[in-house]
Amino acid sequence: MNCRRVEKLMPLFVEDDLQPALATRIASHLEWCGKCNWLADDYKESQSWLRASTPPEFDRALLDSVKNGALAQIVASKQRPSRWAAFAEHWNRRQVFALSAAALIIVGALVIYVYQTRVRDSRNIEAETKVATEVPQVNREGNSRD
Repeated sequence: MNCRRVEKLMPLFVEDDLQPALATRIASHLEWCGKCNWLADDYKESQSWLRASTPPEFDRALLDSVKNGALAQIVASKQRPSRWAAFAEHWNRRQVFALSAAALIIVGALVIYVYQTRVRDSRNIEAETKVATEVPQVNREGNSRD
């Protein structure tokens, strides 16, 4: 038995909630593994500390009021689902993912379109200014001034 499995089963082993065969395997592992043995001692110490303290006693009226308050909050939360919860009721994860991907593609295409439009416009402006500076100016008589 490896240490990772023993660590997962340690709380059950300390409380003696395992089947006898599995408990025997863990006990034999604890004999030669110092790390797991130390972990078992820590669990046993914490369990003894918890059992040594006496739990507070609550009267029935307090417990009933806490129970009724919790149930009232549960009922209130079920009656008023949030807008997101109401939206999510009708969609599963795949549909939400597909919708998100489609929205992302649309936004990306829009950004590329706007970028290309601005680049094209700036090139047209540069070309127009270049042509305007190259065209010779004509005086009133129709002759060009060079």
